[in-house]
Amino acid sequence: MRRLWNKWRERSRPERALLLQTLALLCAARIALKFQSMQQVSEWLCKIGSARIIFRSRGIESRVSREQIGWAVNVVSARVLGDGTCLTQALTARQLLQVNGYPAELRIGVAKQADGKLAAHAWVESEGEIVIGGTAAELAAFSQFHASDDVMQLARRAAQAPTSRALPKL
Repeated sequence: MRRLWNKWRERSRPERALLLQTLALLCAARIALKFQSMQQVSEWLCKIGSARIIFRSRGIESRVSREQIGWAVNVVSARVLGDGTCLTQALTARQLLQVNGYPAELRIGVAKQADGKLAAHAWVESEGEIVIGGTAAELAAFSQFHASDDVMQLARRAAQAPTSRALPKL
């Protein structure tokens, strides 16, 4: 516990603010997803997670980078929430990106695993870069779901696709 406290104190004020905001959004998303649809949770997160964090160094302001947002979501998920779900992480990362002025797209995909079961996964991309959810190689196995797609057609396509390796726990 003391080591964790020392690490916390080593962080700059904006980094601590980002970690706290990430913690609040992750917890809110995790709890809300148990009771509401993804769409409702997404809209709710937009309302509660609108505070923007600005990094100041020697009088110069800069916004939080995409990398810092990905780092914060990974750190808080792993250390506090015990590896929250990929959907919780993706919703949080998307909200933080949008609040900080970055375009962000939530991606959801399905893939057939080696044992024949379907696996779903969520990740976030911003301007063509994967911010959270895995690497391009890991995500290539997933057929993306778009709002206009028929879920049953997507599941059939994934079931007919060759099996993929399971993603490592993120």
